[in-house]
Amino acid sequence: MVEATGRSGGLLCVFVGDFNEVRDASERLNSDFVASNAEVFNRFINYAELCEYQMGGGSFTYVSEKGDKFSKIDRVLVCKDFKDCWPGASLNVLPKGCSDHRPLVLSMIPMDYGHIPFRFFNSWLEIPGFVDFVETCCGRFHFHRPPDLALVTKFRWLKIGLRNGWRLRRRLPPYMKQTSIKSVVGICGSSKTTLSA
Repeated sequence: MVEATGRSGGLLCVFVGDFNEVRDASERLNSDFVASNAEVFNRFINYAELCEYQMGGGSFTYVSEKGDKFSKIDRVLVCKDFKDCWPGASLNVLPKGCSDHRPLVLSMIPMDYGHIPFRFFNSWLEIPGFVDFVETCCGRFHFHRPPDLALVTKFRWLKIGLRNGWRLRRRLPPYMKQTSIKSVVGICGSSKTTLSA
């Protein structure tokens, strides 16, 4: 059980619905924005200490019948304690169905999309010293496991070396870059490193 504090009176509050108002001009397209109404709505949200999650899947929740006016008048407002309990929750707007309002889905299940992919740009090969840096890092890597796992681990090892070592080298003044490549390569490991899982 989670105990809540603040203006929610000890409850975890979630307000979902059509509030018929937007918070700023960017939440309307081809429809009238009234700044004083938005100001009152924002004051209410602030006074009640409510928060909202970043919405994915689209910018607008309402589409007029003709399809020429858009606004974000539907939203999910939660108390601060709710957001503290589920900071990784996601709010998504679904495609429009029969209604002129698009449905909202609030999910408290954290989404794990796996490892961030290893990215490599061919232009990096043209940077003086880059290939030597990569070869030195890879030459120090030893891993005694199945080849597929070794490749993934080697990419991770190289990614760390590039992030920590190569970026450090790129920030150095030009006159130091040539003399300091050996010290930067040392970030990948001063001696041959054996990893085991």
